[in-house]
Amino acid sequence: MKKCTFLVPLKYNTGDFVPQCDIDAVREKLMAMFSGFTELPTVNGRYRSIGEDGNVKVYEDVMIPFVVICDKDQMIALRNYVRHLAVVFKQECMYFETCDVEVDYLF
Repeated sequence: MKKCTFLVPLKYNTGDFVPQCDIDAVREKLMAMFSGFTELPTVNGRYRSIGEDGNVKVYEDVMIPFVVICDKDQMIALRNYVRHLAVVFKQECMYFETCDVEVDYLF
């Protein structure tokens, strides 16, 4: 199994807030794709971008980490979805982390 973590920004790079409905859509999509996920408390981060003109811009973000446990095939679908989110949230790129895990659901 794979543990996949990705970060969803609460603001566009322009500084405008992302509509709550777009954040809610991420939650709904993850439920549809995986029947569950973990949403962690917000984190702060920075990203340095070098424009085509050579100018450097540093973006400061507040982001929601989402964590999903999935198999390899589902991970491919999740990667594609996160690429789609880069467009929705008007980002140059999206953070996506994976690691191998062993997961048991205990009852």
